[in-house]
Amino acid sequence: MKTKFKISLCLIVFFLISGLTLSACTFNLATKVKQNISELAEELFFGENDDAYVTITSGYREQPFEYDGVCNESVDFCVIDVVFKNNLSLSEIDAQITINDKAHQITLEKNPFKSSFMFDLQKSIDASDHIFFTFNEKQIDLTCKSKDFSINYEKALNIGIENTLEKLKNLTSRGSFKGECYLKIINNPLQNSKLFYWFFSVKGQDGSTFSVIIDPITGSVLAKY
Repeated sequence: MKTKFKISLCLIVFFLISGLTLSACTFNLATKVKQNISELAEELFFGENDDAYVTITSGYREQPFEYDGVCNESVDFCVIDVVFKNNLSLSEIDAQITINDKAHQITLEKNPFKSSFMFDLQKSIDASDHIFFTFNEKQIDLTCKSKDFSINYEKALNIGIENTLEKLKNLTSRGSFKGECYLKIINNPLQNSKLFYWFFSVKGQDGSTFSVIIDPITGSVLAKY
């Protein structure tokens, strides 16, 4: 009876230690991944009128921005993205963005990969900021959509890591993480510009790529690539 008890106790201790070791390894990997983030979106503002949709995303990203699997020093960004409901045959537009009564005159350039105009203010914004965009004497008030997310950027990052653990492990060598990670907020203007999702993606130094799309309300993983 004592022998059986000792065996049972040894098994319990073994599984307990194994579980703790596994948790520690997962924690260490997550820490390394978070130390190699090349872009992380924190706040999202959105507004529209009869002419255009305006989206502003703010956070930090590497500088210079290179999609090469290596994470560099980061700087703040505040990207203004304008999609006109009727396409404009222009290469750039002049507009004004006002944040808490401070106006910025900006020139937005046509994005060569999609039908929008973009500009980076290279600063961070806060969820409580009052922001509006002015073009052709028409003003668009923007509201902070990320405030309504049940899943903030920290939770989204953890969900992304948890759902790509095995692939992330494959990018770890001799205690170092050989890749860079991105956490963006995306939408699909062709379907509904007002629906947004978290997009966690990884670029390995070996050329591998993988990503996860996350619902910002439920935290559900909608797709893996």
